[in-house]
Amino acid sequence: MPEYEVVATFPDSRRAHSALQQLARSHRSIVIATNEAPDLAARESRFIGRFLLVIIGWSVVGTLIGAALGVTIAVVIGETSTEGLLLQVISWAIFAHVLIGMWAGYLLLTDRMGPDLRATSPPVALRAECATIDESRKLAAEMQALGASSAEAGEISARYRI
Repeated sequence: MPEYEVVATFPDSRRAHSALQQLARSHRSIVIATNEAPDLAARESRFIGRFLLVIIGWSVVGTLIGAALGVTIAVVIGETSTEGLLLQVISWAIFAHVLIGMWAGYLLLTDRMGPDLRATSPPVALRAECATIDESRKLAAEMQALGASSAEAGEISARYRI
């Protein structure tokens, strides 16, 4: 019964699959131990942060454009009172603020290939059992050579023992 194990983590499933094929040629029994779920919360929070910044930024730009448009319309129409000028500036500023901010948000939501929404391959851990510590160390070195980001050799964890 094997007493030692090697646990190697590969950055993505493509590299792990390639390593499995290489190691299968040397007749080793290797199992996929974990396929960690991608960190969706981190990706979604980055997207929401970017979403808010884009909407706020474009809303400010829209407010400035609307205020300038309000001043222009007030001057062209010939509004002479202060209240009329303020009403034109505030009305157009609010309108452009909402319109441009809303469209910036809609356009960002339709960008399905944005860096925050693009699917990524999660890291994959491979686990192999070995009869001797020397064999497990040799296998760990071989897995490192095949692209593992980490490979640890040691005694089998109690959770794997029957």
